[in-house]
Amino acid sequence: MNKLKFHIWSQWGVLGLVMLLAVGLIAVKAYENYSLSQPASVIEHAENVTINQAVAPPVQEESLGAISDATNLPRMMCTGGECTATFSGDLADATTTILWFASPFTRATSTASDVVIDGTTNNGYGLTAATSTVDMVRVEVTTTATSTYSVDCGSAAYNGRNGASTPSVELLSTATNSIATSSTGVLENNLTAALGGLVDGSTVEKITLNQQYPYFTCLVTSLYTGAFTEVTNTFDGQYTVTIRNAR
Repeated sequence: MNKLKFHIWSQWGVLGLVMLLAVGLIAVKAYENYSLSQPASVIEHAENVTINQAVAPPVQEESLGAISDATNLPRMMCTGGECTATFSGDLADATTTILWFASPFTRATSTASDVVIDGTTNNGYGLTAATSTVDMVRVEVTTTATSTYSVDCGSAAYNGRNGASTPSVELLSTATNSIATSSTGVLENNLTAALGGLVDGSTVEKITLNQQYPYFTCLVTSLYTGAFTEVTNTFDGQYTVTIRNAR
């Protein structure tokens, strides 16, 4: 009788040990799954405790910034087979050539008569202007000059390493010394004083940049050129030019 009881209790002991181990494994597995998927902290009496959890940093997106001067590439947008380039920035200081840049739409030279607009050649090859349309030039005078003056903007011929020359085909041209001393405001092609412009300018709506006239330039003329060429001049402003070209 004692042997039978001992045998029964032994079986129950083994079964209990197996069950205990199974429960332990289940508990460990549950804790592992919980700790992996729920990285939380348990704090007793934490009524006034703030928990800072790690947050993934925001994704940095590239953005297009404003162009500071005409030596940089223009902002370009193409749609429906047509591209528009926008130049914008500060007017040049201490010079009467307040703005100039080469056509942003170029092609490889194919003949010796092509005008090379980058100023260099390599075995007779370089870049020349493909025909494009200048839709708008806007010159906003923000700080006054110390002399009356006029402004001429348009397409210009190649002038060697110096870049551009005097405009040959004008998009904006104010009358001689028509801008009064200490005047600020907007100059824009086809924008007259009656429509909110600084002064009446050219009524030309568009011009082209091409192989013959591959540069766009703006010059100021004044009885006293020192009002613009001297480093102490006060004249200042910004420009915006838009150019289109079908691809």
